[in-house]
Amino acid sequence: MMLNYNMLTYSKSILSKVSFNKYLLKKELNKTMAFLAPQEIYTLKSWCYKKYGNKHKCMLIKIFLHEKLASTCNVNLTLIKKL
Repeated sequence: MMLNYNMLTYSKSILSKVSFNKYLLKKELNKTMAFLAPQEIYTLKSWCYKKYGNKHKCMLIKIFLHEKLASTCNVNLTLIKKL
């Protein structure tokens, strides 16, 4: 758990540094979510909306909606494989 906490903290640091550029922010946010657990993604989502919601709201909605749909698909595929 400590490793993931450090990854979340590190990711927030990187996102803060690239937030001036929408393209870089999107790229780093997508990379970050690949390494985080679902609860950490929820924490990151809240942090992103607080920090960047005014400037990048549409992008954040797309990214986090895509992540939610992808995680739902993975769960459904896992259930299908078990059947």
